[in-house]
Amino acid sequence: MIYNLALVRNCELIQEMALNLVQYFRYMFQSNLTFVSLKDELRHVRNYIRIQELRFPDRLSFEMSAPDYLLDTRIPPLVIQTFVENSIKHSADANANIGITVRIDLEESESEPRLLISIRDTGTGFTEEVLSEIRAGNRIMDEQGEHIGIWNVKRRLGLLYPDNARLLVSNAVPSGALIEMLIPLQARS
Repeated sequence: MIYNLALVRNCELIQEMALNLVQYFRYMFQSNLTFVSLKDELRHVRNYIRIQELRFPDRLSFEMSAPDYLLDTRIPPLVIQTFVENSIKHSADANANIGITVRIDLEESESEPRLLISIRDTGTGFTEEVLSEIRAGNRIMDEQGEHIGIWNVKRRLGLLYPDNARLLVSNAVPSGALIEMLIPLQARS
């Protein structure tokens, strides 16, 4: 894409894409941290989305909302970005539009408050076979190879919040994928 932009001498978009890529890789290299602020994760997601908007002009719509009072909450890195990336990877193509919505809120119905993270897309959703594999805790294998993103997030949540985090994967109505994560505000030691 950068090469094609250079061919048509679109310097402004080349500069924007280069800056977005630098920020993307900078965040990825710090993803070995156990926790990051929700604010940093959301900034990374916005940056990733901008890269994809440049890749799929006029085909991607994105909404994100999070209350300001939750922005300093510490979460594992890449737990939101992984699912946003999956939405684009498995739903976006050159001819179809995709919408992605990320909503963050506080869930207080349990014994302790939890962060509720909801990621929804307008793609085709999951096949029943894939949903069964995910719910069973298995890695997904298909003709394109092994897909470990969902398995990795599920495993990390289990290690960081034993028996206190939930990852719910389903299909949205009328279409698309729906991911809901409930994460305690504090990790257990």
